[in-house]
Amino acid sequence: MSRLKGNKIKVIGCIIVAVIIVCGGNWLYKGRRVHFEDDMMRQVICLELGKDKDSKDVTYRDLESIEELEIGPVGTFETIEDAAKCKNLKKIWVNSSVPRGEVGFELYEITEVEKRYYPPVSTEKMERIQKDLEKILKNAKKIEEFSFSNVNDTFNISDIEFLKYGKNIKKIHIAYANITDFSVLENCRKLRSVDLWYSDIDSADDLLKLKNVEKFWLTGTPLAENEEEISRLEKAFPEAEIIVD
Repeated sequence: MSRLKGNKIKVIGCIIVAVIIVCGGNWLYKGRRVHFEDDMMRQVICLELGKDKDSKDVTYRDLESIEELEIGPVGTFETIEDAAKCKNLKKIWVNSSVPRGEVGFELYEITEVEKRYYPPVSTEKMERIQKDLEKILKNAKKIEEFSFSNVNDTFNISDIEFLKYGKNIKKIHIAYANITDFSVLENCRKLRSVDLWYSDIDSADDLLKLKNVEKFWLTGTPLAENEEEISRLEKAFPEAEIIVD
């Protein structure tokens, strides 16, 4: 009996030691300095963390504190994949035409009318950014709000298949997009708000596949001008707010 008791104590001791080693290793891992693939993204993240934009002292533990990230004009980045390291992200704005705040504003070129300059994006870079967005949504699984804008025709993508990985997205904002196929939104089963401001959607078909949406913002879209299609949407979502102007 005493031998069994002794073995049990040894097993418990081994488990405790293993837990301490794992926890200690994890703590040390998160304390490592982050290697950034893009220096501009490093600066954006530094400012988001309240650090100097020239700081090199960013750890993976720091990145865990970031829940919102505004990625400015994508044409100023070679890649935005570093955002995927912020695994607790809940809100992300990409190529946004409306600044969320002053964070990062100093990093971007300003026009004569004191607005951000959105440089053109090559086809090659566009494809790379789309892959980055897929990686971000795969890794930052807590994202609830996702936004991108084709402001000044600088993010002219036609394929938004990366959104199928946004399983927890509740609010989506897509502005000025030259996109007609929004069927991928059916994969975002937690969607409650769909804003397709000035995008090229002309049919309600893809939106009718959604469930539990409480708000559709369709201002400036061909769909908003089609009374028959809007009527179909109203019948399918009688409790939803549908904005067309």
